[in-house]
Amino acid sequence: MGTMQVILYENIAKLGKLGSIVSVKTGYARNFLLPFGKAIRNTKDNRAFFEEQKETIIAKNLEKKQDAQSIFDFINGQNYVMIVQTSETGQLYGSVNARDISQEIKSKGANVEAQKINIVKPFKSIGIYTIDIVLHADVIAQVKINIARSHQEAEIQKEAGMEGPAALFYQMKQDEEDRNKHMTQAEKAERKFNQVTDVSQTEEEVQDAEEAHEEPAPQDVESAAIAEDENNTQ
Repeated sequence: MGTMQVILYENIAKLGKLGSIVSVKTGYARNFLLPFGKAIRNTKDNRAFFEEQKETIIAKNLEKKQDAQSIFDFINGQNYVMIVQTSETGQLYGSVNARDISQEIKSKGANVEAQKINIVKPFKSIGIYTIDIVLHADVIAQVKINIARSHQEAEIQKEAGMEGPAALFYQMKQDEEDRNKHMTQAEKAERKFNQVTDVSQTEEEVQDAEEAHEEPAPQDVESAAIAEDENNTQ
């Protein structure tokens, strides 16, 4: 698509400071920098205009920074819960993108545009994600996006201190709880016996497990058989 030279109207991370003339991709300039008033094309007339209006531009930039700081104070460190529908494995039907997050934050009282939300790609799994919101080049807030299937699940994720995708972990945990809930006493005893009689366990633990399982040890079976033979011969 080629490149375009622009004059920056504000500091932009990894690009330049206010008043800098930089080369950027044409699409980036047309879709972001120019329409949002962050830069103007680098032409002879625009350079002259910038010099004439430099003090006014700096003052407006300072005003934007102050506005950004107010939003920062309101949202930084906040936990935003987003209730979604998922498949059985916890994968979202669709995804949660920057626009969705923007709408959620706006519903809580802060005007944050989607383009200020810094995520690499939309989220497709339940869990808690920490994201940066670039309110201004010098003002960057961090918030947590808690994606869950219910408010109860969101609270569980928060209390557990989950970070990042939790769908698979949570589903495995839920499946385990469901299995335990419907397990009979005999099945629980069987499970305990199998766990304790693992080859890595001690001889004493094996003996305890055998007794709990209410099955005679091999040597007891053999002794019982011998005793029965003796009785028969008598």
